[in-house]
Amino acid sequence: MNGVIDFRGSLGSISSKKTVMAVAISLLLVASLLGSSCGCHFPAIYNLGDSNSDTGSVSATFGRVPWPCGESFFGKPAGRYSDGRLIIDFIANELKLPFLSAYLDAIDSNFRHGANFAASGSTIQPADDKLFDTGFNPLSLEIQLLQFQQLKERSNELYDQAKNPDITDRLPRPEEFSKSLYILDCGQNDLHYGIITSVEDQFKAFIPNKINQFAAAVEKLFQQGARVFWIHNTGPIGCLPTVIINFPPKPGNVDQAGCIKSYNELAQEFNKQLKDTVSQLKAKLPGARLIYVDIYSAKFSLISEANKYGFVDPFVNCCGDHHVECGKTAVVNGTEIFGASCSDPSKHISWDGIHYTEAANYWVVNRILDGSLSDPPLPITEACPLQISDLQEEGQVPLAKYGQRVKYLLVVNLFDKRSERISMEGQRPSVGNGIIGRWKTAWASRNSVKTLTIAAFFAVAFSLFILSGRQRNLGGSGTCDFPA
Repeated sequence: MNGVIDFRGSLGSISSKKTVMAVAISLLLVASLLGSSCGCHFPAIYNLGDSNSDTGSVSATFGRVPWPCGESFFGKPAGRYSDGRLIIDFIANELKLPFLSAYLDAIDSNFRHGANFAASGSTIQPADDKLFDTGFNPLSLEIQLLQFQQLKERSNELYDQAKNPDITDRLPRPEEFSKSLYILDCGQNDLHYGIITSVEDQFKAFIPNKINQFAAAVEKLFQQGARVFWIHNTGPIGCLPTVIINFPPKPGNVDQAGCIKSYNELAQEFNKQLKDTVSQLKAKLPGARLIYVDIYSAKFSLISEANKYGFVDPFVNCCGDHHVECGKTAVVNGTEIFGASCSDPSKHISWDGIHYTEAANYWVVNRILDGSLSDPPLPITEACPLQISDLQEEGQVPLAKYGQRVKYLLVVNLFDKRSERISMEGQRPSVGNGIIGRWKTAWASRNSVKTLTIAAFFAVAFSLFILSGRQRNLGGSGTCDFPA
């Protein structure tokens, strides 16, 4: 038979009941595996941060964001400092969730699928008089944590008391807080404040304090039930047009992309300490999944190769200029001018000198969602909550998720209640003369019932082989075909 197993003789001697049971088990295993390829489902997103992800907090608190913000997608100001959608909007779209309502927006808000606490101008460090006088927002990360805590507590109370579905349908479900995705994107304003108020070497000494405050915020969220964290590092602040104009670099302090070298080094030092802290938190918070996302690399790549990706000069903003802010008026040489937008925002990276255009946000998000810039390298759709259980003691088969390898299989003979552990360390299931062929040879002489168990395993292994060939393609060409 040239090494090929003939199952016909053994199958004929097995009762129909056992056959049906074995086939059913095979199908269940395959269905479970195939289901994992679709990723996990997050019922909600809770976002904390600054203007990079603010979808209405500052607009609801200090006055509406001015036109022409929102012109490209919403057709009106929509609480975002951009011509359209932000990275958080595209993340929600990827997870098939609606755009997040700002927690502070009292008009027509819906928190069923999460809430956005991010506020433009906010910092990691608690706000004080100096921060506020410099123009930064008092809604610091600490305040945003208090807002989340209040949302959770009041939602739980209303769910227990309210009989009207019109109320509960717009609230988070209490049991879903631990199953939701928690995104943090902050730190840029802390760096900006340091640039404004101190010399760089002095501010570097304060970075550990900011990182410790960030870590404390993550721990508080964990105590409130958060389990999956998607953490963005900070972007290349030395590449922002506003920073370059207001703090002209000294000779020799410009990198190959045209950015202020020392300011980007400041951001890189912040990111290094942030990544180290996230690694420490992984060991400190049992059951938590923390994903560090290198958004700095994505943004710097876009800025340094703008022409390659179809964008114009990255240091020229689309809306407003150094004479007048976007959406505002100013008198220049005796003439009142308005900070209008450019003719084609989709060709610009910078919207207003600080924030990114929708086109740039879309480009960046397509570089981070697939996990290639994350640690661990998980796509956002696969960043599922960890399952804490001892698989060996429970006798379960650890089915691999998409893109991961199987470390071992515990093959269970359901009929004679015996099992054997098959090592797969460093191997992937493959067809032909590979590992499956060796399994066939090793198990050819087993009894008929165990053969059916092997057949069930083969179905799972073959599914793994098929799934290993599936790939995501999130805009790898660099084009901007926006989703509706």
